[in-house]
Amino acid sequence: MIVMKYRAKDINRTIEDCILSKKCSNIKAEMILIVGDENMVNLTALLSKNNDEIRYHKAQMSKKGIKKNFGPVVVWNITKECNLNCKHCYSSSNIKDNKKYFDKKEAFSLIEDFKKLNVPVVLISGGEPLTYPYFFDIVNKLREENIKVSISTNGILIDDEISTKLKNLNINYCGISIDGDVDFHNKFRGLDDAFERTIEGIRNCKKKDLKVGLRFTLTKENIRYIPFIFELMEKEEIKRICFYHLVPAGRGANIENLIPSKEEIRKVMDYIYQKAKYYKEKDSQMEILTVANHTDAAYFLMKMKKDKLLSYEFAYKALKKQGGNRSGKAICSIDWEQNIYIDQFSKFNCLGNIKENSFYDIWNFENEFIDGIRNRKENINQTCKACKHLDICCGNLPARSYYYNKDINGFDRSCYLYDEER
Repeated sequence: MIVMKYRAKDINRTIEDCILSKKCSNIKAEMILIVGDENMVNLTALLSKNNDEIRYHKAQMSKKGIKKNFGPVVVWNITKECNLNCKHCYSSSNIKDNKKYFDKKEAFSLIEDFKKLNVPVVLISGGEPLTYPYFFDIVNKLREENIKVSISTNGILIDDEISTKLKNLNINYCGISIDGDVDFHNKFRGLDDAFERTIEGIRNCKKKDLKVGLRFTLTKENIRYIPFIFELMEKEEIKRICFYHLVPAGRGANIENLIPSKEEIRKVMDYIYQKAKYYKEKDSQMEILTVANHTDAAYFLMKMKKDKLLSYEFAYKALKKQGGNRSGKAICSIDWEQNIYIDQFSKFNCLGNIKENSFYDIWNFENEFIDGIRNRKENINQTCKACKHLDICCGNLPARSYYYNKDINGFDRSCYLYDEER
């Protein structure tokens, strides 16, 4: 089998250089013949006035779902087993955990609760979800109940047969992770041919006309590869990318020192903002999102206002209505042991276990913790409370607040705004 192998050339060329030149022509992909959430900021939608189906709707907002009469988006970590050993994995998954997965009968019962709560979307993750023995049974059941399904995968297992099954089940979206060029990705993922197999998985998805996009977690070590990633997307005709801010959860806590500095993140956000504007001007279908840091919303708005973009007013109103971080309100997660959390990063406080109470009852039960999450602005730290962007950030990510302060209302150090911008 012939697979394209990508390496970034001239990787010493910086993001800042690319911003200044507005081009990245010196960052090329070398092709060598050798024998795959609700806490998002959709930059493309903000710039283009697109009416995002979930995140920027006109319906009345809710503290117990994405909007009135709907439940939350559910991140369902159905297994802890994974065929890789990634350095940043928030669930600390690996191949040794092949006995830790969701019981099939209880999974079907849980889906009935999803239907009862009118859950709009289930994001199936893991571990690697495609290692789960009942994966296709679960997806089929979700689709029978008219619940949209996305999967978060490393793409390695997506061969022609798997991609055909995914297509036949009408999977709504496949998010596939890539961390840099071939050498960096393989080292970061702990497998010598991970990159090549992931690219092959992406191509198999595209052959079946499945909607596929990239997931890229930002670290000090890989932000230099972002221009390369955009060129990779153009070459492979991939139309969507989600940039995840690193969260110190699971194995991610072991590389907390790799969270980019304030200045590094600002340069990255400047760059992807320019890329989003560039694609918009080209009337491209490219979609750019950021995840797990609502400072991005405030930062993008400031840039849009400075650039006097006509879409600024729309963007401001949309983000204010969304209300910033929505962990425990419009999103939750359920792990392989049937524990429920406010999101996939917040394992420090379990809302309940499905073996003891139904998901429906746990989600609607009110206690001091969940009430605090759903009314977080009232108890947030003084720095955030005094910030003019609180309505579109809501104190940022609770998982980081807790990691740094042992308090969900503490200051999230991943905020990269200057004091005078707050």
